[in-house]
Amino acid sequence: MGVDGVDAMKIAIIGVGRLGSILVGKFARTADVTAIDKEFCRLKPGAGIKQGNNISDAKNCDVIIVSVKPKEINGVLLQLKELSLGKHQLLISAAAGVPLNFIKEYSNAKRVSRIMPNVNIEVNEGFIAYCGEDVREVFGDLGVCMEIDEKHFDVLTSVSGSGPAFIWHFAKAFEEVAEQNGISEKDARMIIGQLLKGCGEMMLKTDKSLDELIATVASPGGTTEQGLKHLNEMRVNGIIAETLERAIKKAKEIGKSIG
Repeated sequence: MGVDGVDAMKIAIIGVGRLGSILVGKFARTADVTAIDKEFCRLKPGAGIKQGNNISDAKNCDVIIVSVKPKEINGVLLQLKELSLGKHQLLISAAAGVPLNFIKEYSNAKRVSRIMPNVNIEVNEGFIAYCGEDVREVFGDLGVCMEIDEKHFDVLTSVSGSGPAFIWHFAKAFEEVAEQNGISEKDARMIIGQLLKGCGEMMLKTDKSLDELIATVASPGGTTEQGLKHLNEMRVNGIIAETLERAIKKAKEIGKSIG
């Protein structure tokens, strides 16, 4: 059961920031949604949802999704603990760097899951890593759900959670070069967007390694080979690796500050 099948569920979303507002918009189409936040500036008017300012508004919900900043998670979980959540209620945390055991201990919830989604869930093409309770019933229609050992979550935070921003950063450079060479902004967006979409499909739907895929484009003495030579000379792969490692380090630091 994915988004189209959660109509019988009561879902509370605590924290209506970037991720929370996307989830509210998705689930409000079919489910009974309560959004809990101090501010609702990210919600579209007339979204048809219940709005609450208190954690207690989640008391009777089947699924409670906590989407707050890591520094706020402690207080939220302690308030949820006061609600004495039942065995049928599923508590899901999307707070980066916050361990599953911490969530269980501070909330005293019976059923708990930790997730690391990315913003591509907005177009139902997200990747949702989870550990703990199975969340496919809730998030199945928003992309690919995969159970991942929690020890890998810091890496996933960097590669998948932050990944879209890094990919779009590179895409921006492609767009800018296209526009600087006479292609309209609208056409550049379509060209680069389709490029990224097609590359993803090639990775998922062929058995070729990335090196083999690169070789299918890089003809000897051609334009692609010339460009790849420059990328290697500039150590671009090393820069990307360092970028990801810095994000991983930050995720670990957040976890240590919480736990």
